[in-house]
Amino acid sequence: TSALPAKDRPGVLYVVWFNPIWTMGSETFTDDLIAKAGGTNVFSADFEKARVVSLEAVVTKNPQVILVSAMATTTDLVYNSIKKESRLAGVDAIKNNRVYKITDSNLIERPGPRIVEGLDEAAKLIHPEIFGARESK
Repeated sequence: TSALPAKDRPGVLYVVWFNPIWTMGSETFTDDLIAKAGGTNVFSADFEKARVVSLEAVVTKNPQVILVSAMATTTDLVYNSIKKESRLAGVDAIKNNRVYKITDSNLIERPGPRIVEGLDEAAKLIHPEIFGARESK
């Protein structure tokens, strides 16, 4: 998937916290992982490292896929907050049911040998047309 042309790379938002929304920019292994999985981090060109972003910025970026993880809370809490936020209702990922929970945040947020598993999971979620669909949970 890392060789896919730009037109075939959906915009991806990786969320680790809600209220406020924390996400990753460039210069992060999460940004690299999204690119290797065949996506484009929607905030990669805007800032480096992790940062808070507004709901309005998310709406403007209009990600096609949202990957949800959690730092210091449960993934379910962050996922449900994203799904229920009425101001995000027009975002493609919400409209098309492309919001996914990462099964284990350590797969993506902790650099180590298991990041290969995180890459595999992210690629399958970003490109179900290549790897087969997983239900949005």
